[in-house]
Amino acid sequence: MSGLSCEFYADESDLIDLLRALPSLGRLKYIEISSGLNCSNSVYLDPTQILARAKVTPASPTRGHSFLVTEADQEIFTREILRADGSGRITVADQNQNWNSVVIALGGEAGDRTLVMSDINTVGDTEEARDLHRQFKALVRSRARRVGPKGKPALLMPGAIRKAKEGWRLCRNPGWASSTDLRIAPDELAAL
Repeated sequence: MSGLSCEFYADESDLIDLLRALPSLGRLKYIEISSGLNCSNSVYLDPTQILARAKVTPASPTRGHSFLVTEADQEIFTREILRADGSGRITVADQNQNWNSVVIALGGEAGDRTLVMSDINTVGDTEEARDLHRQFKALVRSRARRVGPKGKPALLMPGAIRKAKEGWRLCRNPGWASSTDLRIAPDELAAL
């Protein structure tokens, strides 16, 4: 099994634009990977409805809410995890049992002029999962510019480019060392 990932930088306006375009990929559903305590996993057919729960914000500066994405008619398998303190259960719908899926984890603006990376990935090795990932990646690439080395360029959407030009920090996680941040050569940034 081999995983696929499409990492990209996008501000809130870019994320809204991307989510509004997702219905062009077909009839999909978006399932919250981890439910709340003693709750069922939220399921959405309209991808714009996940933005408020999934995006990074100053109040929630890391990618905490991820969503499993599958064809709308795909059966979803879940498992329950009991809390050690006996307070209840959390229901998980992840790729361990849902191989024909991708996972979307939205980044966003974490405050202090910091933009956190977004990611669409899959560990599913089925043709359906790989095809769905390929479609998501093509949609992201159609809206983004490639920046950096040819072997592994970063994908930046228009809002992320504006923020990079304004001196914002572009990172995978705001808690990580700044040495892991995206670095763009000044001449390359000026040419965007």
